[in-house]
Amino acid sequence: MTRKSGIESGEVEAGLDRSLQKHIAVPELGAKFNAAVWARIAAEQARAPARSRAAPVVSRWLLVSNIVGILISLALIVYFIARSFSGVEVEVNLDLPVLEVSERTIAAIVQWSSWVFAIGAVGFGMMYTSFGRRVRSIFR
Repeated sequence: MTRKSGIESGEVEAGLDRSLQKHIAVPELGAKFNAAVWARIAAEQARAPARSRAAPVVSRWLLVSNIVGILISLALIVYFIARSFSGVEVEVNLDLPVLEVSERTIAAIVQWSSWVFAIGAVGFGMMYTSFGRRVRSIFR
């Protein structure tokens, strides 16, 4: 240990510790405190399964959609690589019925679908505001 002016640093720290203990009163945490803490932990654990019941269903759907997306991506990658490097031409003929739709009908469809899309986008954005959280908590 190093000495500074005849006092060891350990003695100084011990003196400061004793001084702090005299000035600061630390309350005893008894059985009531322990019981309250364990009751709170039990309440949180009892509430947790109710929230997590929907999680496995959502995670399964997310897994399925991810697998479908990966398979489609892989099929497209293989198709374009095969087409580019080997000169393979894969023709896909879909015999779809020809629908004759007037320009007026197309304009009406576009107008209404744009309103639906806009309202959906605003609603989706509102989900992440405090107002949206309150609305979601009402429907839970």
